[in-house]
Amino acid sequence: MIRSLVLSLILFGPAMAAERPAVVHLCKVLATPARYAGTEVTVHATVQSSMHGTYLSQAGCDGVLLMALPAEIPNRKGGPEVEQDSSFKAFERARSDYRLDAPKFSASFTGELEYAKHGKGFGYYGRNKTRLVVYKVADVDQQPAKP
Repeated sequence: MIRSLVLSLILFGPAMAAERPAVVHLCKVLATPARYAGTEVTVHATVQSSMHGTYLSQAGCDGVLLMALPAEIPNRKGGPEVEQDSSFKAFERARSDYRLDAPKFSASFTGELEYAKHGKGFGYYGRNKTRLVVYKVADVDQQPAKP
């Protein structure tokens, strides 16, 4: 029995570990986006919403990361479905709150990082070279707005 368990871990352990997306610091993704392009990553970040898109930021990082949901991307086919649990619903409420004094919403966002080809871009006026296509939101931390 133990021998079978050990053999299973040896044979299937690496495959099971490879299925989990890498947890990456947002600053690393912003500094070296080509390294993570086409891979699934998880970043912990704070939502910055505007009428022109939803961005993810983290204290100490230069820049922000554009995020989108699969359904918001024209002609996108395949890929995982969005996990529409209570964390995701809280995120949807937070991202539609454009007020300057809106509550601060932070969470772990998992998705595929896309890197635009030369001369292309994502988002408003195509200004963003990278975007995270999010399919899972977890570890939500929502802090009330400051008066």
